[in-house]
Amino acid sequence: MRATTPREGYINVASGVTLWYEVHGRGRDTVIVPFASWMAPLLEPLDSGRTVIYYDMRSRGKSSAVTDTALLGIDFEVQDLEAVRAFFHADRPAVIGFSYLGAISALYAARHPDHVSRLILISPLSPKAATAGAAMRAAVTRLDTGKVRALNEALRANPQSRGPRELCRQFWDTMLPLYLGTSGDARGATAAVRATCDQPNESPDRFQATLQTIFTRAGDWNWSAEAGAIRARTLVIQGDADLVAPAASGREWAAAIPGARLLTVHGGGHLALAESSALILGAVGSFLNGQWPEAAHPVTPSG
Repeated sequence: MRATTPREGYINVASGVTLWYEVHGRGRDTVIVPFASWMAPLLEPLDSGRTVIYYDMRSRGKSSAVTDTALLGIDFEVQDLEAVRAFFHADRPAVIGFSYLGAISALYAARHPDHVSRLILISPLSPKAATAGAAMRAAVTRLDTGKVRALNEALRANPQSRGPRELCRQFWDTMLPLYLGTSGDARGATAAVRATCDQPNESPDRFQATLQTIFTRAGDWNWSAEAGAIRARTLVIQGDADLVAPAASGREWAAAIPGARLLTVHGGGHLALAESSALILGAVGSFLNGQWPEAAHPVTPSG
C-alpha cells in the first residue's frame, strides 16, 4: 500500500465519478470493504493490527451522485473495487462484502482471482435472481401496511422538500422489520441504519433509484457458475432468519465457491452483523488470522 496516501479522500474512477475512501488501522494485512458509510462503524474492532480500506460505491454514501444511469451497474461496481485495490497498490487483500456487495465481492474475486487472499460474504444477496426475487416478495408481506402507505405517499410527494434525513428515518422505521432477525440486539441494527441518514445519497428516493437501475440491468442473473472461478479462501456468514437474503442465499454461495464454508447465525436477520456483532466479528477476526471459525462447515453442492 502507498505509504503517502492520505487516510481519507476521493478516488476518480470515471469522468465525473469519484469514490470516497477512508483508511483505518495500520498493519501488514490489508482488507478492503465496500460501503464505508455502513460498514466502517460496524467493523471497527477489526481495524486493530490491520490496514482496512473502506470506500463508498458510486452514488452511495459520500461518493459522488451519478445521474447518468448508463454509468450504473454490476460490472461498474466490480470495476470500482479493482480501482480501489489498484489505487492503494494492495497486494492480494482480503475483501468483505455485505448484502448485495457480498455478490459484488464474490464476482470481483471470480474475475480477479490473483488479487484476493480471503473473501468474506456477510448476508450476501443470492447468486440466483430467482432466489432473491422470491425472498423479497415474501418479505414485504411482513410490513405494517399503514406505514408502507405513508412512506409511499411521502416518496410520491416531493422527497427533497422534507430533507433526506427525515425521509431516511421514516424509510427505516418502516422497513427495518425486514432486516431484523429473531434474536440479537435490535438497537444496534437501528443505530446502524440511522447513522447514514445525514448523507444525501442515502435518502431513500435516491438509493432506491440507484439499486433499481443496478438490478434491472442485471436481469435474470445466475452467478453460480462464475463463482466456481474463485480461488480465495471463502467464509460465508448467513442468518437463518434473514428475510432479505434468505438462508438459501448463503448455502448457494458456499456450495458454488470451491472450498468455501458457511457459518450460520441462528436467529440472525439481514443485519446480523449489527444484531450479533460479537459473534460475527469474532468469526471474521479468526478467519482473517488464518483459522476457520469452529462453527463454519462446507456445503455440499446440490444436483
